[in-house]
Amino acid sequence: MPRVGDGRSVTRSVLQQRLVDGLELCRRVLAQAPQSGFVESEFVPGPAAQTDAKLLAFARQTGGTVFHPTSTCKMGLDPLSVVGRRRDGVPAQ
Repeated sequence: MPRVGDGRSVTRSVLQQRLVDGLELCRRVLAQAPQSGFVESEFVPGPAAQTDAKLLAFARQTGGTVFHPTSTCKMGLDPLSVVGRRRDGVPAQ
């Protein structure tokens, strides 16, 4: 079964619409001042991608995932721990 976050295997309609909405939101934000002053033209997905189907095709072709490792800080109450048993920060001493 494909990973949900893999842009090339998006099959759920809600996730598909979120991808399209996100691309359209980016366009709206970059079309407004002051950002518009820094944009010469849209490079990708490009001005030809105006329909939901074309935006979704772009997302499928270029999308991917980014994995963010978690739980890499030592937990406990010893001097090397940065997170306590209740996952709260341990004050520096």
